[in-house]
Amino acid sequence: MHARPTSRLILLALASVLAEAAYLSGCAAAPPKPELQKDRLGLFPVEAQDPRAAKCATCHAAIAEQWSGSYHAKAWRDPLFRVSTQNRQQAECLPCHAPQPVLDRPFGAPPELRPGFRDDGVSCLTCHDVGAGDCPRGLPGPRREELRKRLADPQSCASCHNTTHWALDEWNAWSGSKGPNRTGCIDCHMPTKTIIPWEGAEPRLVRSHAFPSWQSPAFVMGSLDCSADVNGTQLTLTMKNLVGHKFPGEVPTRKLIVIVQGEGGPDQDPLDQREEYCRPPKNGPVGIPDTRLKPDEKRQLNTPLPPGILRVEVRVLFQAIPLTPEDECLCLFRRAFTKDPATGTWTPLADRPISGRKP
Repeated sequence: MHARPTSRLILLALASVLAEAAYLSGCAAAPPKPELQKDRLGLFPVEAQDPRAAKCATCHAAIAEQWSGSYHAKAWRDPLFRVSTQNRQQAECLPCHAPQPVLDRPFGAPPELRPGFRDDGVSCLTCHDVGAGDCPRGLPGPRREELRKRLADPQSCASCHNTTHWALDEWNAWSGSKGPNRTGCIDCHMPTKTIIPWEGAEPRLVRSHAFPSWQSPAFVMGSLDCSADVNGTQLTLTMKNLVGHKFPGEVPTRKLIVIVQGEGGPDQDPLDQREEYCRPPKNGPVGIPDTRLKPDEKRQLNTPLPPGILRVEVRVLFQAIPLTPEDECLCLFRRAFTKDPATGTWTPLADRPISGRKP
């Protein structure tokens, strides 16, 4: 039997009242959260107050925006990390890609794997959580004294970057790591920038949280000092490492590629030589040397030139991701020379401008 119009109106009105009551009940003030209890070390539990990066971003918007584009933020989601670890099956690699707060651990000790919100990667509280800190909202946050003493020290970065990558050991071997004016990790990877660091603050000079590294062409361009010359029948390329660790840094997937190509008359075979410099794979064959440039190292690569070669060019490429085509790698240096067949004199051509990732 169909309801009459009057009955239908009554049913609609009743439904409207019930819906409004449900809405109002949902808008009612939520009961206060129970007061946080510190653990035996005097620290708040990391899961207790929704410590995701988005929470910090409600006040620290500018810093969170910098961090969101960094590979700290992408550490857990990075496709190369997933492939390299067989879709996160290598347990020893996981803690540094979603770490618990490093300040909860002994100074420089490897972190523990975070139980939740791992998509945040190396998140705000990885470095800044020290329990009851200076955050006015009562969230776990930094004590500024701890920040000065520990986070600026390369030993804090070593928690992850020395565990399997030995970056701190390499830095300790660098001349710039010595003396009162030494250069630490943050001096290169956290340059200063003027921003509004938190809601309501005046603009000030703070450390950038974009963490420029291998993914930044402009940053990588300053890693090597290169020069080339032709002396008689030999091309000499000189490369000097300008960074405080080996270059390319850390992982075996990054390579420095030197390409020397030459051409001559119709009876001369083209010249095409390549050298690659990289760290050997961790689980690869035994005995493969680490061919990367050490801190402060100046290395020369000499290439004999057959008499019939009339033009030669040398390129130094940085391959950040395996199997990247040469024309998509970052070109760090390029120089070409031509030979006068009559006198045998070599003349350098004007350096070509380098733009973006195109060599």
